[in-house]
Amino acid sequence: RRDLRVSLILWHASNGRWYHVLNVKRRASRKQLKKAYRNLALRAHPDKTCDERAASAFDALRDTYELLLDERRRAQYDDVLARDDERLRQRRAQQRAKAARAARVALVATARGAWHMLSFSWRNKRCTAIVVALVCLRVLAAQAPWVEADPEVLRF
Repeated sequence: RRDLRVSLILWHASNGRWYHVLNVKRRASRKQLKKAYRNLALRAHPDKTCDERAASAFDALRDTYELLLDERRRAQYDDVLARDDERLRQRRAQQRAKAARAARVALVATARGAWHMLSFSWRNKRCTAIVVALVCLRVLAAQAPWVEADPEVLRF
């Protein structure tokens, strides 16, 4: 029978997620590391569980504990995590910027369409609810905060 805790230890260890193996935060003190290690060691010990993978999980748990207790190795690991976090922040910022550009393009296209529709309607002496809605969109687009930074965006 498979033990969930053993599975989690092995999965996190295979992915190099050492803090997740012990289920502690990055800022965990030595005392917290020791407490988490002892708690998990009791649950994942080969003599305490029926899971055939318990021995390898226990070894991974012990190796993780030793790694995190060694200040130099822990600092190196924290540096790697910090670089990964920074890359993730940059990627998310790029995705947000890309989404903002796409929204801006869609808004500009809508505003331009509204302008053309409005000029067509006035030339043909037609004014419908759609035209009024499009004019409202044009007004909203003109008041968008990014227009101040780039006044040429809404130029027709």
